[in-house]
Amino acid sequence: MARNSKKSIKKALLSAAGAALAGLSVYTVHTDLHVCVTHYSTLTDKVSSPLRIVQVSDFHNDRLIGDKMLQKVRSESPDIIVITGDFIDRNRTSIEYALETAESLVQAAPVYYVPGNHESAVSSYGEFRAGLAQMGVIFPDSSPARVGSDILVYGIDDPFFATDDHRKSKAVISNSLSGIAPDSSKYTILLSHRPEAFNAYASSGFDLVFAGHAHGGQFRLPGIGGIFAPGQGLMPEYDAGEFVSGSTTMIVSRGVGKSIMPLRIGNPPEIVVTDIKPLD
Repeated sequence: MARNSKKSIKKALLSAAGAALAGLSVYTVHTDLHVCVTHYSTLTDKVSSPLRIVQVSDFHNDRLIGDKMLQKVRSESPDIIVITGDFIDRNRTSIEYALETAESLVQAAPVYYVPGNHESAVSSYGEFRAGLAQMGVIFPDSSPARVGSDILVYGIDDPFFATDDHRKSKAVISNSLSGIAPDSSKYTILLSHRPEAFNAYASSGFDLVFAGHAHGGQFRLPGIGGIFAPGQGLMPEYDAGEFVSGSTTMIVSRGVGKSIMPLRIGNPPEIVVTDIKPLD
């Protein structure tokens, strides 16, 4: 083959690769700034009236996505909002912006909150929690919160409040759960940042669990799912979606913001809407 022909082919291949990379970059930036909504519903004979829950997880005080997230939450007309940790970010903490965003959520519906591992690493977490309490955010990690007459919301702190050793996280969660006895006559909801302890949640007998932390595996491949999640490693089992064990259902949010990894590939930000409906 002539040298000029080889150069032409090489140039064409490089141009095609560059165009593909540019296209992927534009697509990734676009999807990173588009908040999607995932709906779930469950039927139970433990409630007498429906309840719509919006879950916000792993916001990481992300200014690029905050307003879009708030618009989506409002558009779903929630009865309550649950926040499952990492509302602030340890690497670029903005308590002021996080509280401003939380106040907008409180104006939309009552807010129930448990912290994540990022809150455990932020020295001003006490200030943040006090600000949340002042605006009326409910903390079910100290005692269960009643929603209407039929539903109890429980919560646990992230295990990193007790240890920074990943190997001990599940043991800490199990210990936290040992002090909770869900009322089986009510519909019981658990808020926890970590999805990897699903077996412990199911063993405790909760009806519904909300978790986050996995960021949907950060990078997602069609037909395969998430690539990596903290606490679970490569090809995580509990990366996103709905999981069922016995009478317990766990819903794992892909989260809203970004932290250490600046991109979410094939994995747009997400809020979760769950409708609890009475069994007629």
